[in-house]
Amino acid sequence: MKKGEVFIYSLFAIGILLKVFKLPMHTVFILVTLLTLIIYYTVSFFRKNKDTYSLLTGFVTVLWLFCLLAILKHFSFQKITFVIAIFISIALALLLYKNNKLISGNSVLCAAVIVVTLFVKLLPTHHTYYVTNIKFNYEIENDYSSWDRYSWFLYTAGHKEDALLANTNARKALENGLSNPIQSHGHEKEYMTILEEHRLAIEQGNWKKNN
Repeated sequence: MKKGEVFIYSLFAIGILLKVFKLPMHTVFILVTLLTLIIYYTVSFFRKNKDTYSLLTGFVTVLWLFCLLAILKHFSFQKITFVIAIFISIALALLLYKNNKLISGNSVLCAAVIVVTLFVKLLPTHHTYYVTNIKFNYEIENDYSSWDRYSWFLYTAGHKEDALLANTNARKALENGLSNPIQSHGHEKEYMTILEEHRLAIEQGNWKKNN
């Protein structure tokens, strides 16, 4: 791997840390690093002394990193992206094996990214959400929307009591916003009604969708 690649991948890792601490603009930062990688590999592809197999592996690595981001951000299209990444990776592996290029710095990194993404994918959603949105969230005491969504994931996992507790924490966080105009977003009063509806839905076992 070249120094430029290592540097950009390091930036992506930093972006994931920003996501874990839920710092502002973390998604934009991560997307920019992925776009930078795509531009890097695209420009490299048109050079004379290019390593085609390493570049193709790089593109697939970027695809898996985007899958990882989609999982962590709970994008609705993550399943489609995941299936596409699997099929493209199988095709790449066959190509590399056929040309005796299976082992390289880029392929090792790609394999590591795939393993990490699969591990995160297989984790229960509420566990992943807790680590990336609750545990290290620097403003969790006021982040009622994260508590609310966490309660949804707990509810869908069958943890009714924990979901109710998360809903209570959401209402407490919302009350913090109402009591502090500086931190208020302006729609706390409306959201309090939503949280109450969610609490009733959890208790009655008929919460259909996290709106």
